[in-house]
Amino acid sequence: MARKWVFVLLVIRDFVSAIAAFLFLKLKGRIHRLTYKSVARPKNVVVVGGSFAGWWLLDTLIKALPTGWRVVLIEKNSHFHFTWLWPRMVGVPGHDHKSIVPYPAKHPQAPEGIYELKRGNAISIEKDAVVLEGGERVPFEYLVIATGSSPRFPTGLNPLSKGEVLKYFGGLQDQIRAAGSIVLVGGGPVGVEIGTDVKSRYPDKSVTIIHSRARLMNNFGTRLHDAGIEACKELNILVYFEERPSFPKGTTHENGSLTLKSGETVKYDLLINCTGQRIDSSLAKQSFPDSIGPDGGIFVNPYLQVLKTPSAKGDATGDAYTNIFAAGDVSSLPASVTGGSSTLKMGRAASLQGMTVATNIVRDIKGQKPKAYKLGNLDRGLKLTLGLNKSIYYLTDGDSELISRQQTKEGKEIKDAQGLPVGDDLNAAHIWSMLAQKPFVDEDDEDKRA
Repeated sequence: MARKWVFVLLVIRDFVSAIAAFLFLKLKGRIHRLTYKSVARPKNVVVVGGSFAGWWLLDTLIKALPTGWRVVLIEKNSHFHFTWLWPRMVGVPGHDHKSIVPYPAKHPQAPEGIYELKRGNAISIEKDAVVLEGGERVPFEYLVIATGSSPRFPTGLNPLSKGEVLKYFGGLQDQIRAAGSIVLVGGGPVGVEIGTDVKSRYPDKSVTIIHSRARLMNNFGTRLHDAGIEACKELNILVYFEERPSFPKGTTHENGSLTLKSGETVKYDLLINCTGQRIDSSLAKQSFPDSIGPDGGIFVNPYLQVLKTPSAKGDATGDAYTNIFAAGDVSSLPASVTGGSSTLKMGRAASLQGMTVATNIVRDIKGQKPKAYKLGNLDRGLKLTLGLNKSIYYLTDGDSELISRQQTKEGKEIKDAQGLPVGDDLNAAHIWSMLAQKPFVDEDDEDKRA
């Protein structure tokens, strides 16, 4: 019990520190706009990948880079993908356009000349430049690889445009509406969220989760499993554990059956594959083959600099590239940072890693020593929806666990024109504001949807 309260106090401390750091950075940015001067030939900090790690890194750099420097973001997608909302979009229409945020060509909080967006696919890294598909070379003094990983869901989808995403999820919603029985393979957060959302909206449908491990969301603590299985029981969702049945490749399959170890057959109108996440380190594999781990992650030291010759012990004692960093899902953190435990690929952790890299680049430019990244209590935080009107906030330090429950009051549920529940949009407006965009207005849309 004492340890639990110590953890609570540490979480409060970290939360207050995070708010203070955000406010300080915002104030620093206002002052920086008055002192930064655009020059004809600035030196480049090149960031490849503009998801959580890449964007927060960029957002920090535009408030701190000295005159004579700029940050260049290379991003292959036309829009930022707010993937936290994607599980909800599987069975619930109305949120789709909120999850696809246009990257700003100009950042309103950035001084003139400090930021450039390059839409393109980086295909190789040279000694001092990134090469784009088509042959363009983007020179750098510092390089940050923030290419992340393929989404946990849907497997196999690598969209480049907003239209592809909207069309894809519109098709899934049609499949959900037509199916009477739905099987979800994978009992991680995505499988649980999709299952509880669908069952909340369509209580008459049969929903089954088949999981390969002994408990749901097995990468987290037992209390998250307990909350997940309780929600499944309340909604009459059938869950099978320690099952690895064969099923067709792809994200979805219609009108089939699965055979379990007991010989039992589970028939379905629609199967959805909720497994699989691959680290995207393809850009680094050719240039830094010795820096890639077995899972595809890029080995880094505590300062998030890419290691040239990683130690076999995983203690990050090898030599590092002082001007090349990796942050977010693509980075493989050393044991000195993680304490030897496995690290989860989480948006909050990626964002904080991006900010750490930005700080270390500015410190190096100024001739100062870098600061080590510390895995904080908020880095492993998770908001998990357990239906369209229920959710929990989960925090852990690897030992103690905290859960805060939320439920929409009766009569306050959000419903569509048909009277069916749709749930909230998981604070998508904040992501639009983070990218300096007006929620939910995309100037590239003909209808300017709001």
